[in-house]
Amino acid sequence: MVDKLKRGPGRPSLDLTPVLVRLPTGLPEQIDNLVGKNRRAEFIRDAVLREIALREGSSNA
Repeated sequence: MVDKLKRGPGRPSLDLTPVLVRLPTGLPEQIDNLVGKNRRAEFIRDAVLREIALREGSSNA
């Protein structure tokens, strides 16, 4: 039986699922110019979460 509390070396799981998303030409560069290349994924995650909250909120109105 494997102890689920023990993990190997490295960073702990971030509980994220990788997803391939195709963006229009130039949009990744626009995002990078706004937030920096190393913050692109975080920016996209935040934008998607805000949009979901907005749409779920509007369907409950």
